[in-house]
Amino acid sequence: MPNRLTLLIDTGLDQCRVALAQGDKIVADRCDPISRGHAEALAPMVDTVAETAGCTPKDLGRIIASVGPGSFTGVRVGVAYARGLALALDIPAVGVSTLVAMGCVVSGAVHPGAVVVALDARRGQIYAQAFENGQPADEPQAISAADFAASTPAPDLIVGSGAALLHNHWPDADIKPLDGPTALGLLTAATLAPRALSPLYLRAPGATPPKPSPLSPALWSPPHDRA
Repeated sequence: MPNRLTLLIDTGLDQCRVALAQGDKIVADRCDPISRGHAEALAPMVDTVAETAGCTPKDLGRIIASVGPGSFTGVRVGVAYARGLALALDIPAVGVSTLVAMGCVVSGAVHPGAVVVALDARRGQIYAQAFENGQPADEPQAISAADFAASTPAPDLIVGSGAALLHNHWPDADIKPLDGPTALGLLTAATLAPRALSPLYLRAPGATPPKPSPLSPALWSPPHDRA
């Protein structure tokens, strides 16, 4: 139904954003700056935004959620919530790249020149992607700032938490540190480059399960046959 609302969710970075859109218009939007605790914050924020817009779950027709790159835990929180709610309401859900959601609005609409979105990925890397006239100009990468700068034409504007890392290599570029995508960015990215609602991991997680000690029993053993 054309009058049904779209729920927008972003939990992948240092913010928790929930918004509602009707068509291409944002009708309610809330964003809290948090670096952790997305799992506890998300559901109450959805309730608050729904109350602000005066809607109920039956008014939803679609869900859009960012799928990364970003915090492994935060991304999983948003994806799992969107999947569960979409299943319960029997409505479609789509994923969008965090980088595209940030870059597609800034590039073209706000800034006419070349734009790079760069997120601080820690461990000496950034998540980065270049944009031109509102369109992705390359594929997203997990890469060192030096290697990305060496392989990418200098932009006019660098956006995101990794902007300062790239500014060392492109001192003439303007920088705009953003905590995450806007509601309009999430909505636009779903039209420009929709993705499956699955986490977009550009590298393996930093935490890995401990290896079992050869002196300890296995954590799980199949049951013995009872013939």
